[in-house]
Amino acid sequence: MCYRADKKLMSKQNPRLIRIALLLVATLGVMSCITVVSSLPLLTHTFADLPYIDFLSKMMLTIPPDVIAHFSPFAGHIVDR
Repeated sequence: MCYRADKKLMSKQNPRLIRIALLLVATLGVMSCITVVSSLPLLTHTFADLPYIDFLSKMMLTIPPDVIAHFSPFAGHIVDR
């Protein structure tokens, strides 16, 4: 089994990797919103024939952070094992 490599990566001997991983995870919500915001005008124009497209396209901004917020406890539980 490869427990030694995993323990070395997440041990107190290597706090730099832990800090980098936490920083990357913390930016997921912001990065996903930035990606969606850049495509909103094109989506609104492409699906202009749909009713409530303005509302639906703006809801796309709240979906990625909501998914991250709902699944982060499960991810934390898996990581803490």
